[in-house]
Amino acid sequence: MKYKTATRADIPNVITHYKNVISSMNAEGFNIWDNNYPNEEIIINDIINNHMRILKDEGKIIAASVQNEIQDEKYNEIAWEYNEFPIIILHRLCVSPEITRQGVGSAMLAFLEKEALDNGFKSIRLDVFSKNMRAIKLYENAGYTKRGHTYFTKGKFYLYEKTFVL
Repeated sequence: MKYKTATRADIPNVITHYKNVISSMNAEGFNIWDNNYPNEEIIINDIINNHMRILKDEGKIIAASVQNEIQDEKYNEIAWEYNEFPIIILHRLCVSPEITRQGVGSAMLAFLEKEALDNGFKSIRLDVFSKNMRAIKLYENAGYTKRGHTYFTKGKFYLYEKTFVL
């Protein structure tokens, strides 16, 4: 397996990866992602801005995620443990549907955390759909703490944080 920053050459495969994940999520009743979010424009911008990380196995993308310092304004309503910037925000972590529950999400998350630490970030924040128990379990098992909740277009989301400050 190989972790890397997605490049323009990866765009078609990343878009296909997200479409497959969205189809699987919709089949499971998690209609939080659709043709509007994350759409191709968002994905392409993530890649052009060097925010998209991917995990490949035998040349195929099996996981993807975005890390950047862009947080929704609703994050300002939360009582975070760590408030010194810069803080990294994790967006749209997803694993290929055919290999879920095989530790790929945990491996991808560990890679993203190491990268954040290596780049001097002391805290990672993210939001997760309140009914996505698989993702909630992933983050809680990795040491993320629920700091509150907010509402986005598709419903209630929990906001999580992991700090690396002693």
